[in-house]
Amino acid sequence: MKILFFLLAALTLGTASLALAADPSHGDTHGTIHGGMQTQTPEGIAAEGTIRDIDPQAGKLVIEHGPIAELQWPTMVMDFRLQDPAMVETVQVGDAVRFYLIAGERGAYLIRDIEVR
Repeated sequence: MKILFFLLAALTLGTASLALAADPSHGDTHGTIHGGMQTQTPEGIAAEGTIRDIDPQAGKLVIEHGPIAELQWPTMVMDFRLQDPAMVETVQVGDAVRFYLIAGERGAYLIRDIEVR
């Protein structure tokens, strides 16, 4: 009976190890979706859009962005806080930009980096 128990335990542990090894997302930190949750690359989630308004006092930009597949967001106009408020100095209303989002507090996304295209 003990042998049967050890065989079942070994089989179960071996199967779990194989499942983890076969899962391409195991240990992945490069933007793979895990169970419906988005993980981020060190750069963040890339998006493109156009600056519609700038609020230097609040450290926010209003951006009309294209679809962001990783977040399942359609094209829309949103305001985003900047991780570094000094980034407001690098853009102007009307600029086409590529920006990188990172998860902030309470489900909000912050712009980690932005570049004029």
